[in-house]
Amino acid sequence: MSNNNKKPNLNLEKALKAKGMSKYEFSKRLGVQTSNSARYFKKGFNPTLNTLIKWAEVLECKISDLIEE
Repeated sequence: MSNNNKKPNLNLEKALKAKGMSKYEFSKRLGVQTSNSARYFKKGFNPTLNTLIKWAEVLECKISDLIEE
């Protein structure tokens, strides 16, 4: 049986860089404080599906672009 509790490796910083977007601008577009969004960039952060959807909308990309297999 496989372990489905594995946390994904996120490509959020890579996606921001590809869009030429700063962490500040990303936070602003999400409508959150930069201090609150800082946790998104910490190793081991496990976003909900709704969070991934919001990120993909802001970055105009697919959710799969934000997750490293």
